[in-house]
Amino acid sequence: MKTFDLAPAAILLVLAVPAVQAQPAARARKPAAQTAPAAQTAPVSRLLDLDTNHDGKISRSEWKGNDVSFQMLDRNGDGVLSGDELGTGAPAAAEDPAAAFARLDRDHDGRLTRDEWEGGTGEFQALDHNADGVVSREEFLNLDVARARQERVFRWMDTNHDGHVTKAEWREDPARFARLDRNHDGVLTLEEYAGK
Repeated sequence: MKTFDLAPAAILLVLAVPAVQAQPAARARKPAAQTAPAAQTAPVSRLLDLDTNHDGKISRSEWKGNDVSFQMLDRNGDGVLSGDELGTGAPAAAEDPAAAFARLDRDHDGRLTRDEWEGGTGEFQALDHNADGVVSREEFLNLDVARARQERVFRWMDTNHDGHVTKAEWREDPARFARLDRNHDGVLTLEEYAGK
């Protein structure tokens, strides 16, 4: 039976599990020397517990963390964590996602091209939520999910597809329309609707 050094992936698990992040104030009061040993030893059994079907792999549905942490570990982009991805060969596992984006964005233009990306094609495509061939910082950090929802609702209300929502097309509270219409021209742009 193969065994893997699970310490790097286990450290990521501690950082990625929402339950661990639920008490930031309590963690902030503890000195770093007290929290580091727990991060290195406690989650190993939790990581093994993630493999609920006991096939030796951790699928995205079994993973308790977010998409970014999973994709950072899934270096070959095959949709499962297995082999070396669970061992010492995962140096990016403990890297903060925002710091990882800054490191990968070599030209500092706020987006990652396929040339800048260090992982597999599958994970790049999974991060490129709008399939435009680049990964924005918002996509990388999953900050674009709310924006995408707003865009869908806006397009749904824009029945004549002219890029604006008029009072006649508006399907919510008229007072909200008035608040969002910052330039008071009687139509909403996507930027106004999304609060940008």
